Amino acid sequence: MSRLGFSTARYQGGISFVEVLVAMVIGVIILAGVMQSMLTNQRNNAWSDDVAYVQENARYALETLARDIRWAGYWGCAVNTSVAGEGATTFANSLNVPGDDDWLKLEGMRGYEGGVDTFPDALAGGTTLWQDNSNFVGNEDFVPDAVIFRGADDDLDLTVVSHTAEAAQFKLSRNNPLQVGDLALVVSEDCKDVGLMQMTGPSSGGTNIEFVHNAGGKESPGNCTKAIRHTESFVCGQEPKKGLPYGPGSFLMRFASVGYFIGTSAADDTQPALYRVTYSGMTGDEVEVRTDEIAMGVEDMQLLYGIDTEGDGLANVYVSADEIDSTADEWKQVVSVRVTLLLRGFGDTREGDGDVQYVAYPFAGESDDYKGQTYNDRVLRQQVSKTVRMRNVGAG
Repeated sequence: MSRLGFSTARYQGGISFVEVLVAMVIGVIILAGVMQSMLTNQRNNAWSDDVAYVQENARYALETLARDIRWAGYWGCAVNTSVAGEGATTFANSLNVPGDDDWLKLEGMRGYEGGVDTFPDALAGGTTLWQDNSNFVGNEDFVPDAVIFRGADDDLDLTVVSHTAEAAQFKLSRNNPLQVGDLALVVSEDCKDVGLMQMTGPSSGGTNIEFVHNAGGKESPGNCTKAIRHTESFVCGQEPKKGLPYGPGSFLMRFASVGYFIGTSAADDTQPALYRVTYSGMTGDEVEVRTDEIAMGVEDMQLLYGIDTEGDGLANVYVSADEIDSTADEWKQVVSVRVTLLLRGFGDTREGDGDVQYVAYPFAGESDDYKGQTYNDRVLRQQVSKTVRMRNVGAG
C-alpha cells in the first residue's frame, strides 16, 4: 500500500564543482580568443598605419625631389648643353665667391657621395646628419647621399630695355622688385649667354626700373667684375677686362639654389627625415640657408647620375657622385638622376624577427658578393626608386 502525498522526484541542490570548472575553462577560452582578436586587430591597425605613413612619405619625398631634378639647370630660354662645344651656352659667373662654394655655381647640380665626399657646411642646416647604425648589421660605413640643384626661379622675369656694360646698369621694362644683395641671372636675347651677378643698387629697389651690378661694395659675396657677358665662359679670377652688353629683349630672373640631405627629424630625434635646404644669402663668408623638413621616416637616400657621354642628350651610364670629375665639367653632362629612398615606420610592426635585406643600393655595389643592406629589427621599411630626366639639359 503506497503512501499518498509524497513525490519520488529529487530536487536539484546547485551547480557542481566540475560544472564550475568546465564553465571557467570555456570562459577562459572565449576570453583568450577575444584578447587574441583584439591584439591581432591592434597589430594589424598599427601595421596598416605604418604602411600608410611610409607610402605617403615615399610619394611626397619622391615627388618633391623629382620636381627639383626636372627644374635643375633652368636658365630661362638658354639650354644647359650636356657637352661643351660649338653652339653651347656661354656662362659668366661674376660673383666673388671661393671656387669650392657649391651653392653659387652656374651648373645644374652637384652631388655628394655619403661617406666619401665632404658635404658643404650649410647643407646640414643646423641639424645633424642621420647615421644611426645601431640596428644595422651590413656595411658599417653606410651614410646617405646629398645633392644641390641650381637654376632660375621662374616666378620672376624682367625684360631688359637696355644694358650699359661700362656702367654695370640695366634699364628694365617695369619696376624692379629685387633688393640690394639679391642674386640674379641675366639671359641674352638670343638665349646664348647667361650671367650670374648680385644687385648692388639702386637702394630703392622695387620702386624704379634700374638694376645695378657694380663690382666691390659692402654686399656679400659681391661682384668681382662689372662684366657679365663675354665671348667665352668665365668665373672670378678669369674675368675679362671688359664685358659685352646684353641687348634689348634679354631678361633678368632671380637665382635659386636648393639642396637635399637626410638628417635627424626636428620633431622626433629617434626618427630620420628628408630635408630641403634653400640658399637665402651670405653673411661675410658664411652661407645662410632656410632648412625645411620635407618627410619624416626617410632613412636613406642613394643617388646615381646619368652621364651623357655621346652628346645626344641621353644617359649612357649611371655613376655615383664620387665618380664624376668636377674639374672636367662632367656635372654638365648629367642628364638624369636615379633616386633610391629607404623609408621606415614608427614602431616594431614588421612580422617576424629574421633579417631583411634591401639590395638596390649602389653605395656598396663595388663588391660582387654584396647581398644588400641587412636589418635585424622589426621596423617596417620600404624601398622606392625613381629615375628622373632633367628637362633643361639638351644635347651639345
